[in-house]
Amino acid sequence: MLLYYFASAVKSIQFHVDDDIIDKLNYYYTTAIITVFAILVSAKQYVGFPIQCWVPATFTEPMEQYTENYCWVQNTYFLPLHDYIPHNYAERENRQIGYYQWVPFVLALEALLFYVPTIVWRLLSWQSGIHVQSLVQMACDSRLLDLESRNRALQTIATNVEEALHVKHQVVLGNVHRHTVQCVLMINMFNEKIFLFLWFWYFLLAGATVCSLFYWIYISVVPSRILIENFCKRIYRAVFYEATYQHFDLREQLNFVGKYLTGIEGYKMVDSQSLRRFVFHFLRQDGVFLLRMVATHAGELPCYELAKTLWNNYCDNKEGKMHDV
Repeated sequence: MLLYYFASAVKSIQFHVDDDIIDKLNYYYTTAIITVFAILVSAKQYVGFPIQCWVPATFTEPMEQYTENYCWVQNTYFLPLHDYIPHNYAERENRQIGYYQWVPFVLALEALLFYVPTIVWRLLSWQSGIHVQSLVQMACDSRLLDLESRNRALQTIATNVEEALHVKHQVVLGNVHRHTVQCVLMINMFNEKIFLFLWFWYFLLAGATVCSLFYWIYISVVPSRILIENFCKRIYRAVFYEATYQHFDLREQLNFVGKYLTGIEGYKMVDSQSLRRFVFHFLRQDGVFLLRMVATHAGELPCYELAKTLWNNYCDNKEGKMHDV
């Protein structure tokens, strides 16, 4: 029954399209690895023989089984092979080791803690007004649609982004007979290897997560002039050049395709100042983040087309306000 619940928990963990590879390493791969380890340790504890004791020859088999179960539940104490057994029972109790019964629960708790951030992210994303997962999934699905259906899907995404971005601004008898037996905690071999692996895994994962954190802070909170220039150039390409879903080098084909697209109706002229206002005041950090998620999961071309649609809508709204004035 315990294994069934563990397997169901692993099966319920799925990839999402509103994250990056570092997020997947944390909430998916790490959770799955720790869950597998918890299953192995639980199977050894509750199905196998986690402890075996060397008992006196006068003990019968039921007495041996009872002794092993008692030592497992009541804890053991560590004593080097060549040391003498302490005569003071208080000293023995001070050396007791009682952590190994809790190893499966500790591993299960660690797996849960690695999955909690993505649960919080799912809950908060519903409250932000932009359901990133649905919009990015729609952008991914648009790659399989024909041109007209793809344009409608991208227009729907752009409309949702605009509305979400601007709504805010808008009793025992007898004597006690004590027995001391020598036991071997076989499960400790599993625990040692598991926690040794997890130590190195957590070390590498912490480094990758910290690097990813500073990267997202760098590109989202304090964007440099070079980053903005590069992003503006990408939007500029999306505005002025209609790319097809074929594999070719954009840098080599821009001039070739551009001369055939000059004068096509539907493209709005853009200057550098307007483009900066579009990025900083219209899209802002949330809009740029969504475009990055679309580019990561759906590809560069859907990101270009979505940016172009947002730009055209931005220009239409600006022209409408000028006419109203």
